[in-house]
Amino acid sequence: PPEPLAKVQVPAGADATDLYYQGERKMKAGDFAGAIADLRASLSLRRSLLTLTTLGQAYFDAGDFKNAERTLRRAGSYPRAMLLLARLYQQRGQTSKAREVYKRFVAQHPNHSKAAWARTMVDAL
Repeated sequence: PPEPLAKVQVPAGADATDLYYQGERKMKAGDFAGAIADLRASLSLRRSLLTLTTLGQAYFDAGDFKNAERTLRRAGSYPRAMLLLARLYQQRGQTSKAREVYKRFVAQHPNHSKAAWARTMVDAL
């Protein structure tokens, strides 16, 4: 399981927002370990569904699907997290789980810009 956020090393004087953007930059550069560390530090300072979802994306991109799944599930019904979780399940061949997440996404976010696409995915899986 992911380490509890209380064990995360946070640089003195660090700001949650700065750490988030630093982690995002590291993700784009392919430094997933650095991104994960920064995003976890950001979360230890301030809980944010966006940061939690981005952390899940970093785990996903790093190929750590177990922590990606756990992290994205912690983000609950946050739209981006739900779509990433469904994609993770698809990539792992867990189509029934992916279908269920897409169904919940459509039910909880019927007017979201990705709702029509999610409906298509429910039918395709």
